[in-house]
Order: sequence, then C-alpha cells, then structure tokens
Amino acid sequence: MESKRGILLVLAVTAVAVLTLMPCSLARDNDDEDGKRREGQRMQRPGEGPGRRSGERPGDMPGPGRPEGRWRRPELTDEQIDDILKELKNRDPNIAQELTELRIKDPEKFKTELRRNAWPEIGKIIMEIWANRQRTEFLEWLEKYVPKVAEELAQLKEKEPELYAQKYDLTWQNYRRIYDRARRSPELANVLVADLQLAEREETLQRQIRTTENEKDKNELVARLEEVVSDRYDLIVRQKQMEYDQLLKRLEALQNQVKASIKDIEKWKDPENKVKIVKEHMEELTTADRERKFWPGR
Repeated sequence: MESKRGILLVLAVTAVAVLTLMPCSLARDNDDEDGKRREGQRMQRPGEGPGRRSGERPGDMPGPGRPEGRWRRPELTDEQIDDILKELKNRDPNIAQELTELRIKDPEKFKTELRRNAWPEIGKIIMEIWANRQRTEFLEWLEKYVPKVAEELAQLKEKEPELYAQKYDLTWQNYRRIYDRARRSPELANVLVADLQLAEREETLQRQIRTTENEKDKNELVARLEEVVSDRYDLIVRQKQMEYDQLLKRLEALQNQVKASIKDIEKWKDPENKVKIVKEHMEELTTADRERKFWPGR
C-alpha cells in the first residue's frame, strides 16, 4: 500500500512539474521575442496566435544575488581601498582620517569599519568591477559567436572611442538576451544568433521590396524573402527541440529528487529512527556549547 502511495506521489509531482516548467519555457520565448528591435520582424511560432508577447526580464547585468560565482563580492585591492578613502574624504573627512589611521594600527578592524562607514563608496567600486567583468565576458562571447561584430567594435575602440561606446550599447541591446540564454545553454547560442541575423535580413528585404518599382526585381526579392522565412522556421523548430530536451532533463532531475525525498520521509517515519534521532538531539541540546541547535540528519 505504501509503495502504491509512493508511486502516486511521484506521478502527481511529475504532473505538477510539467505544468510548472512549461510556462517557464514559454516565458523564455517571450524574452527573445521582446528582444527583437522591431515588431514587424517577429515570426509567428508554430501554434501561436498573432500579436506581440511580453515578458522582458528586469536588469541588464547579473546582480550579486545570482548564483553565478563570478558575481560574488570581489576582494578589494589596496588601490581600490585608496580610491574608496579618497571618495569618503569628500563626504566625511573625519571618518576618512580615522579609518586611514586605523588601517595602519589594526588592519582587521579597519576592514570591518570600512564596510560599516564607506558602504556607498564600496558599492560604487564593486559595481564598476562587475560592469567591467561583464563587458569583458560579453566581448569574448561576441568573438566566439559573432566575430564580425566583435571585429568592428575592436576597430572602433582604437579609432573612435565615442562611436565605439554608442556601437557597444547598441550591440548589447541586440544580443544581450541571446548572450544571457547562451550562458545557461551554450548549445542554443548558434541557433539564436543565426535567427537574429535572419531577422535582420528579413527587414532589409522587406524594405527593398517596398521601395522597388521594377516588377521583375521585386519578384526576385520576394523569392529571397521566402527563403529567409523558411530558414527561420527551421531554426525555430531546432530551438523548440532543444528546449524540449532541456525540459526533459530538468524533469528527470526533479523525479530523482522526488524519489530521494520519499526515501528520506520513510526513514523519518521509522519509529526506531525517531528514538535514535530524539536521543541524539537531546544530548546535543543538553551538552553542546553553542547557540544554534540542529536536528541530527537534517
């Protein structure tokens, strides 16, 4: 009877997982579609109705709350600490002077007091570090997946820095969603980049068709446009298949987690285990010299 209940529980949780994960996959599609620069270039997905879908994720840069290790708070260098103290001196000269003296007398206490008194200046430095790190990683990604764009940026950086900054911002807007998704699923990168490039080709052909008066030339452009649309459709099918495969992997992992949880629950239901755990926890509560007490086995 317990075995049947366990099987039913696995099936129920699996069904909930499928219903939960499928909207997540659709939400990721929404992000990509919102990322198109022009609504007219959006291609309707199989089984999807007309109109634009929304769902843009807030924020351009991964924040410190993200699980990625590279976005953890970095250790500050001596030069960066010097800059923080200079900024703090403009805001509060007395505190800056006290911290400067403490830095020599007690380096460990200095770190604590610096975090307590100069958090605005520290935050500014950390944000600059994250921004530079993100910019470097994005440019490396461009070199791998969109080398032509990366080369154009590199040339502008040397010759026209101001134009480079504008070009970089535009490139970030065009590719940031693909870059973000590619970091989580690198195999999707080539497909998403190719789809964006075909979308740009669609736009060019549409503009040429509207402005071409010669009927023969217009028919040739229409034929090219049909080829591009067909190629985009194939890319969309590949993207859908990849997302489906990812969903199956996530579902399998969740099923394994459910099975492990069922075994853990059955273990805790065992009366003999209860006696053992309660005894261990009582010994910990009455003998251990620490503030926080944890149940054994949790």
